[in-house]
Amino acid sequence: MEITLPITVIFAISLFIIKESLELVRKSRAKKRKLLAFKAVLKEELELNLWTWKKFKSSLNRIREAGQGGHYNYSISPAGTERFEVVDAEGYGTGQMFPKVEIELHSKLLIDVAELDAKMYKKLIASYKGLSELHHLRNRIVDFIHENQETVCDIDNFTGSTLQDLSPIYTELDALYQYCTGKKLTEHRMR
Repeated sequence: MEITLPITVIFAISLFIIKESLELVRKSRAKKRKLLAFKAVLKEELELNLWTWKKFKSSLNRIREAGQGGHYNYSISPAGTERFEVVDAEGYGTGQMFPKVEIELHSKLLIDVAELDAKMYKKLIASYKGLSELHHLRNRIVDFIHENQETVCDIDNFTGSTLQDLSPIYTELDALYQYCTGKKLTEHRMR
């Protein structure tokens, strides 16, 4: 028994298949463009946060070098710029900007990235946790500066443990950066 379909039915089925194929290609290209855009903005945010990470490491090393008897100052300019200054026991001082951790973009992109790329999502979550820890370390440094105006504490213990906490944060940021760019996170951007 032979079944023959009218030419209009065959034509309608063919049009449906062509339309669905084109839609699939369009969605695939849109997904790729969206992922490329996410990678580009995350690349920039990771470079900005690397600068923050480096500043914190530098601040901790300066505190360690100043040692007992050092004086620390955290100030905010009228324009809102935060500064960190260290004066050692001999009276020599240095200062630098004390940047904030930028984490908002990570949290905004979590759901979108989860829908598009599971591997990137895992790296984004790890990086987000790392930046949350970096924010916590920032607060620890500010608290240390304020508390040490009146009291003396174990500077080597504080700086040693905080510097130790910085290392895994870089590892998480670098993993996402490498996924987004194919390169190691070495270059930073200033805010």
